[in-house]
Amino acid sequence: TNRSDIHSKDQLKIVHNGHNLHVEINNQQGSSIVKQVLLPEQVKLDQLKSHFDGQHHCLIITLPVQ
Repeated sequence: TNRSDIHSKDQLKIVHNGHNLHVEINNQQGSSIVKQVLLPEQVKLDQLKSHFDGQHHCLIITLPVQ
């Protein structure tokens, strides 16, 4: 199936702890999903940017590399 884990009423929180990037998704049923990415040491965490695509289907996270 082509089902998304994220729905329009869900709340998203982007958290970085060192070089671990977490996207926490809290849905209306009270459950949560965590997506985690281990980032290379060369990224500039202070320049993290995020936005949704034009159709609000994808969360795009950009991080410059040193």
